[in-house]
Amino acid sequence: MDNTNLYNQVIQNYNSKASIISKYRGTLSDNSIIIVSQNEDAIIVKQKQIQCVLKSGKYCFSEFNFPKVLGEKFQKDVKVDLYELFFINKIQKITVDWGTNHPLQIQEQNTKIFLSVVAYGQFHLFVDDSEIIFNQIYEYPDLIGDDEALKDYLFNQFINYICNLLINTITQKQDDILSISSDTVNLSKQIEKNISNVFSQYGFELDCFTILNLQVQQNKQFELLQRTIQKNEQLSKLCQNSCSSPSTIVVGDFSNCDQIQIGSSNSQQSIGLNTEEINSMIQLILDNLSIMQLENFKEDNILHEIQKINDELNKKRPKREIILKAFGSIKSILEGIAGSFVASSLISKLELFK
Repeated sequence: MDNTNLYNQVIQNYNSKASIISKYRGTLSDNSIIIVSQNEDAIIVKQKQIQCVLKSGKYCFSEFNFPKVLGEKFQKDVKVDLYELFFINKIQKITVDWGTNHPLQIQEQNTKIFLSVVAYGQFHLFVDDSEIIFNQIYEYPDLIGDDEALKDYLFNQFINYICNLLINTITQKQDDILSISSDTVNLSKQIEKNISNVFSQYGFELDCFTILNLQVQQNKQFELLQRTIQKNEQLSKLCQNSCSSPSTIVVGDFSNCDQIQIGSSNSQQSIGLNTEEINSMIQLILDNLSIMQLENFKEDNILHEIQKINDELNKKRPKREIILKAFGSIKSILEGIAGSFVASSLISKLELFK
C-alpha cells in the first residue's frame, strides 16, 4: 500500500492483492483525501468504535458534508489523529484448510455402532459485510495485515460448526457410513447449504465448501462393524433359505417324535414335523440371537449349525441324523448360557428335535 502522498495528502490502497484487512499507518489530517476503489471498503475508527464505512469513491475531510455524519465529527477542534483508517479487501478470496482436530464419534444407523471418523477439506470465503467482520477482527490486532493468522482464526471459529454438521448430517442419513465416505461430493453440498448462514452471521459469503477426504478409522469398533455386517448378511441369507425351503417334504422318519407348535411355548398340539417346522425353529433361533447377546464365537457356531441344516434341507435326500445333530449342537451351546429366559425357552423347544 502507498500509504500517503505528503504533498496532496492522498490516501489510497494501490495494491489489489493487499491483505484482507489493512491499516493505514500514517496520520489523518483535515486535508486528507481518501480514495476507495470498487474492490474495497474503508472504515474510519475512533476510540475502537466504527465512525463510518466508506464505499467506493473519493472523500475529503475538509468538506463539511463529507459525508454529513463525518462532517459533524471532523470539526476543527477535534484532533484527527485520534482516528484510524482501515481498508477491507472485498475481492480477495480467503481459502481456509480445515480438518477434524480429533476423531468424530458417529453412530452407524443400521448397526448402532459408534465409529471414529476423520475428515479434512477446504472452504472459500469473500467479504460480504465489512462492518460485521471488522467488529470481530478489530480486537485482535495481530490478525490485521496477516492473512495466514486470519485463516487460523477463521478455522478456530468455524471448525466446531463443521464437525457438528458432519455428525448430524451423517447420522440423519439412512445410508451406512461406509457408503457415505465414498460420496463426499453430495455430503459437501449438504454441509455447504447448512453452514452458509453461519458464515453470513460473521459477515462472510461462502463461495465453496468441500470435503476432500472422509475416512472411518480401522479400530476395534470398525472391526465390530465389519463382523456385524457380515453376520447380518449371513442371517439374512439363512432367513431366506428357511423361508424358501418346501414345506411338503417330510424329512426322515419322525413318526415317533413328540410334536411342537413353534408359535406357542406351552403347546403340545401335534402338527406333523416337516421342513416347515424345522424352518420355523431356525427362524425362532435367528430372531432371538441378538436378544441373548451371545459371545461372538458362540453366535458364529450357532449360525454354522443352522447353515448345516439349510444345506441338508436343500439336498435331494436330506438326512435326519445330520439335522438332529445340528439342532443338538445348538442346544448344547444354549445350555452354556446362564440365567437367560430366552435361551431356556429355546432349549425346551429343541428338546423335541432328538
